[in-house]
Amino acid sequence: MATAVRVGPPPLGRPAPAANMTLNHFILRSQALALYRNYLRHLKPLQDRGTRDEMRKWIRGEFERTRFETDTEKIRTLIANGRTELKRVVALVGLSVA
Repeated sequence: MATAVRVGPPPLGRPAPAANMTLNHFILRSQALALYRNYLRHLKPLQDRGTRDEMRKWIRGEFERTRFETDTEKIRTLIANGRTELKRVVALVGLSVA
């Protein structure tokens, strides 16, 4: 009886196997998740549901696009860029709420 061996990243919706994560990867993963949650928190004040949903889809897409990155330096850069972009989103949301 043959068993199928799956090659490639795990399917969407499932985290990468924890056995492959170093301490640095674990810390960076928690920082990335915290950044994602911050984005979602800052979208709540948006009154227009369509705009809020569009922003949420864009943010989700950006995180999904780099989900399986393993290079710690690149992950650090992505998180730093994400924090900079979050400041822009906060300013944008602040303008649209006023």
